[in-house]
Amino acid sequence: MSVQQITAKDIAGWESLQDIADSFEKRGLKTRPNLGEDHELVLQLDDDEFVVLVNAGPGETATDFKPDNRSRHTNLVATNDFEEFTFLTRMRSWEGQQHGRIKHQKISFTKAQFTSESGEKNTVLKKLNSIEYGSSAAIYDTLYDTQQVVKEFYEEFEELRTNLVQEVSGIPDDRGDAKQRYVQVILDRMIFLYFIQEKRLLDRNPNYLHEQPGDVVDEGEDRYENFYRPLFFDYLAKDKQNPEFGSLPYLNGGLFAKNPVEEEFSDAKLGASAEETNELFDDILEFLSGWNWNVDERLDIVDPKNLSPAILGHIFEQTVNQKEMGAYYTPEEITGFMSRRTIHPYLLDQLNDAVDAEYDEIDDVFGFPEVEAADGEATVADGGTMTQQAATGNVETTHVETLYHDILKEAHVLDPAVGSGAFLLAAQDVLVDIYIQCIEYFQQLEAEGKGWELESRTRDELETINEGQGGASLYAKRTVILNNLYGVDIDEGAVEICKLRLWLSMVANIQDEPSEVEPLPNIDFNIRSGDSLIGFESTEVAVDGQKLLITELLKEDLEEYRESIEAYRNAEDDISHLRGEIENQHDEMQTQLNEWFADLPDIKVEDDISKPEELREIISASNEDVKLKLKFSNQIGGDLDQKLNELGFRTWKKAANLTIGNSGVMAGKPEEVFEVVPADKLARSFVERGLLEKDIDQLDPFHWVMEFPEVYDAVGDNNRDDASNGFDVVLENPPYVRIESVDELQRDIYKDLHDTATGRCDLYVPFIERSFELLNPKGHSSFITSNQFMNTEYGESLRGTLAKKYGLEQIYDFTAYSPFDEVTIYSTILFGSRNVGSDINCVSIRSKQAIEEVISSSFNWEARDDIVEFTLPVDTLGSDRWLILTENERAARQKILEKSDTTLADEELFTVGSPLKSGQNATLQADIVAEESEGYTIENNRISGTVNSGIWKRIITPDYVNRWSVSTPKEVTFFPYKSVGGEYELIDEDTFESEYPTSYELLEDHKEKLLGRKDSRRTWKQLGRPWYSLARIGSPDYFEETKVVTDIVVNEPHFCIDTNGYLFSTGFIHGITPQKTDPYYLTGLLNTQSIFSYLKPICPPKNSGYMKMEVEQLKAAPIYLPDIQEELCAELSNILDEYQGEYEELAQVIMTQGVKELVSFSEEANTIAANMLREASRNIIEEYDSLSDDEIKQLEGLNNQLAGIIFELNEEEQNALSRI
Repeated sequence: MSVQQITAKDIAGWESLQDIADSFEKRGLKTRPNLGEDHELVLQLDDDEFVVLVNAGPGETATDFKPDNRSRHTNLVATNDFEEFTFLTRMRSWEGQQHGRIKHQKISFTKAQFTSESGEKNTVLKKLNSIEYGSSAAIYDTLYDTQQVVKEFYEEFEELRTNLVQEVSGIPDDRGDAKQRYVQVILDRMIFLYFIQEKRLLDRNPNYLHEQPGDVVDEGEDRYENFYRPLFFDYLAKDKQNPEFGSLPYLNGGLFAKNPVEEEFSDAKLGASAEETNELFDDILEFLSGWNWNVDERLDIVDPKNLSPAILGHIFEQTVNQKEMGAYYTPEEITGFMSRRTIHPYLLDQLNDAVDAEYDEIDDVFGFPEVEAADGEATVADGGTMTQQAATGNVETTHVETLYHDILKEAHVLDPAVGSGAFLLAAQDVLVDIYIQCIEYFQQLEAEGKGWELESRTRDELETINEGQGGASLYAKRTVILNNLYGVDIDEGAVEICKLRLWLSMVANIQDEPSEVEPLPNIDFNIRSGDSLIGFESTEVAVDGQKLLITELLKEDLEEYRESIEAYRNAEDDISHLRGEIENQHDEMQTQLNEWFADLPDIKVEDDISKPEELREIISASNEDVKLKLKFSNQIGGDLDQKLNELGFRTWKKAANLTIGNSGVMAGKPEEVFEVVPADKLARSFVERGLLEKDIDQLDPFHWVMEFPEVYDAVGDNNRDDASNGFDVVLENPPYVRIESVDELQRDIYKDLHDTATGRCDLYVPFIERSFELLNPKGHSSFITSNQFMNTEYGESLRGTLAKKYGLEQIYDFTAYSPFDEVTIYSTILFGSRNVGSDINCVSIRSKQAIEEVISSSFNWEARDDIVEFTLPVDTLGSDRWLILTENERAARQKILEKSDTTLADEELFTVGSPLKSGQNATLQADIVAEESEGYTIENNRISGTVNSGIWKRIITPDYVNRWSVSTPKEVTFFPYKSVGGEYELIDEDTFESEYPTSYELLEDHKEKLLGRKDSRRTWKQLGRPWYSLARIGSPDYFEETKVVTDIVVNEPHFCIDTNGYLFSTGFIHGITPQKTDPYYLTGLLNTQSIFSYLKPICPPKNSGYMKMEVEQLKAAPIYLPDIQEELCAELSNILDEYQGEYEELAQVIMTQGVKELVSFSEEANTIAANMLREASRNIIEEYDSLSDDEIKQLEGLNNQLAGIIFELNEEEQNALSRI
């Protein structure tokens, strides 16, 4: 029976549990009458999952019925005489985890919503109708989905924030960045205060922010100056009280200290007058009052206007994540998965080493037995605790104490591209679960009268927790935030939001009595702003040619700095003076470290110059000699070569270098050089030099050893050894930004400092290298990053570094399917350490559905084609392309290569590429509006007119490429070239103007724009190129012969023949001109599944199973070169004619009898198969319009079968290829 929709009328008629059960029977859920209590009905949701319907009695609330059974995660509770309904779901434990806090989710709706015109009923109905038998994941994914509230709040918040930025006074208009940061910090404070107002921490008044300003400030006076400013900086940031402001908590943390923008612009405020200021704060309060503020961390309420700290965190992700900065929100399921899979192994490794044990899971440490998925045993925590506990007799107490004191509290977890803190929040969640599990285990021992078993340090810890406010949860969160979590980001706004999210995570645990609130943790020195890629990441530095330790050279300074940071973190008084002292200490060490950094021999900066004054200026600013480098367009002539040698240059065919310092300047060499060297002969002239003071100021290096001294061996801790240097866990989603798009100076330094930063790589490449450098020798790391590096040229160095230098342990490859919401990033998750192992566990995820199922089910799966798990020996990976394939798949690909004669890279046999590039398609390519006798009427957004076909050529774009055939293109490209002796020559301008006057006039209007095109950083004008020339043109071989063409982005083979000499552009179409190979055979072979499956793993993935075939990958296609025999082809053509329309029958004959039995020729099977493939392909190409879709499909299937014979693939190998 097919499922039916639950309707509004159904819900309006719910008067009993049976009515509700009847509605859900429409969704396939069946009643199980023998299960449940008298006031319950149990519905079966899946084989081992149930939903319990509950009728709450008088005075009972929905939250009295939180589910407590492993197989009954969800209750639907009817309250208030079946007028209100509430789903309560126990949040699933990840991967069967038994330790940690028990949490629930809640969503409520009323019967009245379904008898009114409110649009809310449609949202609820959509959620209810996502539930059906066998879809337990829908409970978690759809029923409690918060996208609606996140989207609505974000849109309103962003509108408010944008408007407020326009109203900031006291900050210059040219400092828009400062205005944005100022508005953000004001909103951060107000949002935080709204949450603690909900906790009645502001004078015990839930309307404090609306009422108290009017009580303190007279009508018409400035409420910011007289209320909010003192509230922020005097009464929340300092331990002061003022009766007019009521009873307030002392919060201390950096949120209520002046931030750098406020320090720089002391007059900054919203509005230019008291009236404007008051109106703007009213706008903020009006916006915030429109939402419900939920602070119960153990009950995640999902309602249309409900906000929790967690939901607000997702909203803040959107305020920070910017595509242009390469920052993307990492889904919570992935951050949690990665955090558990990285932190747990680190803790277990350390514990096993420390106590000589062999724990496999954290659960084992706490004595939990293995639990079957269908086990119905109750697991509710007892006595108000947050965790469940196994019998204390199952646990080695000393092991838990070692874990807690020596490992857990000492672990340093870093995200070096922290953004708004998604990974740190996930890491916090993982760590707090273990902290609380430990603490409640210790408390359980005491409750059982076994406290004497605990070490004195544990008893002291419990006493501290009991004396504090907020209990174990607040203590654990505070400890984790202060001791365990570190983050760095180049975006200062992201850093502030990250800190706010960490503070918000503590709100639920803050006590309701203002005077008993513990100050917020001071985390300004845990979460830092800086460039993670520039600065010293290790303790070693070269000084005067000697390798020395920073931790020794600056030992006293670093120790004093560490102690100051420690005092700041633990301060319970006003911290503003401490921060100033620490910043002074920081700046003094920064100056010294910057000097050493500037002297690094590997760093060289390039400055383009065109005048002697520029050369003089650079030399005078340098502390050492510089190198002047000249690159010439053509070979240096003998006369010029002699003059350059006389000036001291060292010369090559097209280059010359000169080392020059202040003495050369004094001797007038800059002027001599530019007198001797004609500007029009130079392709480029530049200076190579070391770092200058202005460069250091611009780069502002981030020196890890100084910024986080407690993480390194420095600093006052004689118990730590060298193996402790660096972070214990690194979690990261590094930025997806092309290195070419960043500032030129930064780009040069990145490439000098990081061996992996080669070519046109993305920033994630050096980020991964830097992250491994930051990891200590015993540490663990995980990254979710683009999988493009596995196949691209720019990833070669990173591949070699990861394979040979660091220890990859697991690879999760998402292939051509993106795990990110709303962006198409093709990702892989890498787990590793500093120690090279022997095997790598791999998981290849090969469909969109598989990604959704893997994520929603916490990466648990059964054996299936689209989720494939296997092991790779580490020595199979190196700097060559990484193929994340099973052994069978790799073997099948290798067999194709071995049975081939060559590849498309053979330049004697094939011309492969897409060399045509205009440099400005918007002007130089156009649509054909009408056909004319000698040309076309063309049009684009810039030009229109009738032009001559002699210099406007039809151009193939993906719209005209079908599998097997090319449609006549309706687009043209400007092409002012003629073929001369196998090469293209540009027509001269006089010929252009006289013979093609209309085209000349059309384009001359755009002459300046065309001269502004760039090639290698220089414009056409600077390069002296004709204004109408194209950037790249190729040769007639590419275009004018019979050729095979294909789209670049494909999800299946898409090769076809062009015999018309059409052009095609770089970036859209590739062409293959066969010099000796039959084009029909070549097209057919390339269109087979065997070749497509061979190419797919080495091509960069695109969305939804597509891939991008760059020239490099296309050239790797293996080609079997048969002897195409005319008589054999004729006989095979007759056979194909006999089976016309019944090609599947022919395929069956070949399968049973083989191809050799079909013909009279005594040739090898692969030769016959190749000739038949040629004839089948010719048939498709020449009869394309007359063949039916089914006939084409049958012939393509036949070709796939013939390719298997050509490459001698057995059935298992062909199946393996089809799974790729």
